[in-house]
Amino acid sequence: MNLKSLTAFAFGLVCLAAVSLPVAQAGGAGFYFSAGGGKADTEREDPAGVIRENEESSHRGFGFTFDTNLTRDRKMFNYRMSLGYERLEFKVDDRTSPNNGIKTAVNGFALEQDFGFGGLIANRVRLWGGPCLRLSYHHGDDDLNYDYKFAGIGVGPVMGVNIGVSEAVTLSVRGGYLINGYSGNYHAPGGGHDDFSASEDYFFLTVSTLFGPG
Repeated sequence: MNLKSLTAFAFGLVCLAAVSLPVAQAGGAGFYFSAGGGKADTEREDPAGVIRENEESSHRGFGFTFDTNLTRDRKMFNYRMSLGYERLEFKVDDRTSPNNGIKTAVNGFALEQDFGFGGLIANRVRLWGGPCLRLSYHHGDDDLNYDYKFAGIGVGPVMGVNIGVSEAVTLSVRGGYLINGYSGNYHAPGGGHDDFSASEDYFFLTVSTLFGPG
């Protein structure tokens, strides 16, 4: 799937969720802030061959989120969608590489969908966990002014806790481990372009405030 197709697919999922999964009586919507980090193996095709690097990765982002089951409904299942801005950075972490310390910083969006299973463990406190599906798109450059465009897809386990702090406000903390794959291209400052790909695994933590009768 190319970058345009993946982007269209991501927005299609958002529209589908908005139509088929409106916020239920026990759900709510709000905003989130997220951060995480891990390791990535990157590959850059070059006229001289394939350049492979071991890199550190970091994620920071914020955006909109909604959840169909906050703290009141005793049903086991909840669906959570989060869509927002994300800044992703890769930094070469290999003292044997001539590119050691070079950083690639890209901006873009991330769409994450959680399919959770859990239940109430106390009054207005719900614990849940399940698989997460992630789609993303990124555009930016590195310290050498190479321009990057790539898309990503990821999957992994997440766990969260929702705490009802009032009749209409819920605080949620969510964490997990994701395995991502990225594919795209990069352009050299003097012209020409080639393929870029990466595989990444990282841990993250998200804090959300949701509003609703949850």
